[in-house]
Amino acid sequence: MSESNQLSSDFLKDLKNRRTCILYEFLRNKNEEETLIEMAKTGFEVEDEDVRKEVYLLFRRFKRGRLGVEMETLEKLLEMEPAESLNDLVPKEFDFKDKSCFFRTQLKRLPKAKIIKEIEIYANADFPVGVMIGIHQNDSRECVYYHKCNNGVVVRYLRNIKHLVSNNLNYQDVALDDVYNFLNEWMQQRESIEFLKIRADYMEAEFYKKLDSKFRELLKDKNFVRKLNVGNLHSKFTTCLDMASIFKCEEMRIEMNALKEDASEYLKQLFEKNELKTKLFTISTSQKISESMKDKYKNVIGDEFRDFLVKYEENEIVFTKKEMKPSTSKQSTSGSSCGGCFSKQTDSGPSSPK
Repeated sequence: MSESNQLSSDFLKDLKNRRTCILYEFLRNKNEEETLIEMAKTGFEVEDEDVRKEVYLLFRRFKRGRLGVEMETLEKLLEMEPAESLNDLVPKEFDFKDKSCFFRTQLKRLPKAKIIKEIEIYANADFPVGVMIGIHQNDSRECVYYHKCNNGVVVRYLRNIKHLVSNNLNYQDVALDDVYNFLNEWMQQRESIEFLKIRADYMEAEFYKKLDSKFRELLKDKNFVRKLNVGNLHSKFTTCLDMASIFKCEEMRIEMNALKEDASEYLKQLFEKNELKTKLFTISTSQKISESMKDKYKNVIGDEFRDFLVKYEENEIVFTKKEMKPSTSKQSTSGSSCGGCFSKQTDSGPSSPK
């Protein structure tokens, strides 16, 4: 912890200072969770049950018009409240003690009648390991995006997408289990989703392995996804191919920083075995694909392979089923509102609490 954070943390240990800051956040129109986030930023321990009770209880009193810096102990303040009103003082879904609670309760709160438009599963070296699913909520302009981490829940406002996120290393297995159970139940009564994006950098070996073992059998031969995007700037191309082979969908796109690995033989085998169940398959790179790499793929695959026409471009290799038009390739997954939420926000409303 930095020296400045240590001083701030010590500052909040004083009852009067802490209660004054809580009142200040209330007057700034912050809610309880946003207040806990601000406290956590200083290094102050907010996972303690009494700290959370204190914030929620004081906010309850403030809303009744009891504005002021209370100097009574928490125990005394709780005694002054009707016992039955304390049962739901702290919402269960934000209980830090129950590491499995957040994801599961958020999933259950989704309206059953809504259609899932997009799902994004995300792990990145710039953020703690996590799982995120983006769900098309409705046609309103604003929805809430939750970014769960060690120090709280950050809330941003985005258009049309509700993101549920679990970004603590300890949450990964829990989140995958809950997503699996949710999708398993959802698939039995609803249609497929429009778009799935999978993102994983650096720690992809463990992350992809878990995804593979969890979802391959569940999604086997099911038209669960219409468009699939697997993005990994640093992973091996074969790793991305293995991930893509889990799904059966109309369009697949693998996005990479550079195509450094000659996986032409492996790619050929996947098409021969019908492991890549798609009509349009695109390998896209941010860096230009070298002529020598293109030649390696051309020598093995050629310009036409089985039912696919193959086109080699500066930053793409595109496989198009013969009954489709190649011109659709660049439209396959671009512009998804899900894709840019970590990197940058555009037209996304208020920024997250500072």
